[in-house]
Amino acid sequence: MGLVSILAKVTWGFLSDRWWLEIVYLAGVSCLIAAFVVLLLIGPATAGWVLFLYAVIMAFGYAVSPAMTPILSGRFFAGPHFGMIFGAVNILYHFGGATGVWLAGYVHDITGTYRAAFLGAILSAAATIGCVWLAAPRRLRLR
Repeated sequence: MGLVSILAKVTWGFLSDRWWLEIVYLAGVSCLIAAFVVLLLIGPATAGWVLFLYAVIMAFGYAVSPAMTPILSGRFFAGPHFGMIFGAVNILYHFGGATGVWLAGYVHDITGTYRAAFLGAILSAAATIGCVWLAAPRRLRLR
């Protein structure tokens, strides 16, 4: 996953120079959601190649956040308060990551499975897509 995520970060950065940032972020987070769906489908009889598929999809999905967070923040919130906004985004991002890991373990302890945690991760990832689209500059005008 580590090696693939290097390629993925470069890919997302490259695409962000050519496409709307919201589209690039949507593509990356869609990979992340797809990886969680693969995890939900894994069982005792799952073929080994599915685990490799998961690793590649997860690496591309995971890599969009470190690559795109500074770019999204810079383009959407440029100005005199950018440092404060970017700092707050990073604090919340890392707090959510730390809390999410703990919460997933807690849910597993209660339920004996990670199913609810994976579903929560899917909902959380989908919510980030919505937040990015809300913060993005409006390009289309309805008449």
